[in-house]
Amino acid sequence: LKVFDFEYDKIIKFKSKVAHMELGICLPITALFCLPCFVRKNVAWQARAKHVALTVDGIRYVEDKHKTGCGSSCTNVGKTVKTIPYSSITDCYVVEPAGTACCCCIRNVLATVYIHTASGRGTSSISSRRLPDLVLEGLREPLEFQRALWALKREDGAGRKEKKTSLGGLSKDKQGSNTDVLQEIRDELRSVREMLKERQSRRSPCV
Repeated sequence: LKVFDFEYDKIIKFKSKVAHMELGICLPITALFCLPCFVRKNVAWQARAKHVALTVDGIRYVEDKHKTGCGSSCTNVGKTVKTIPYSSITDCYVVEPAGTACCCCIRNVLATVYIHTASGRGTSSISSRRLPDLVLEGLREPLEFQRALWALKREDGAGRKEKKTSLGGLSKDKQGSNTDVLQEIRDELRSVREMLKERQSRRSPCV
């Protein structure tokens, strides 16, 4: 129905800064594996592989096959496709960017959408909060995504209710038609009995 884009450039810029900051803390170790040289590439590969859309069946999240590490084919990550039906969604909320990340040095600029389902992924080992089934970080229109999702969920629920009602009506109609058939059969049997009695009375001798 609708595809929602990620702010890829903003995601790459923000996450690259955070990753460089984290690697800088342990630079002597990471430098041995040339990790700082591939930070931005890894962030870009992972960010641009993500896509999300609202379809007839539910939320469709796709993460394309992409490179990782040093970019060698042996470290590639395979394609992932995930569909969450509207009927199983229990909560969807948006956290807008605020504050800073990584030692108060980098300002948060990405909005994040959290989606929970009835089955869920359990709770966090650190706190009792439920873990989201899907996290969408850096959507270009997070509030529009949320509004569209709830609208489609309501339509899906109304459609299921209408279908259930129509099936119930069909069942009642079928029961009614079966009753009419049985009554017709009963009436036919009665008429046949009366005809047989009449024939027997004619054939019997007069006393």
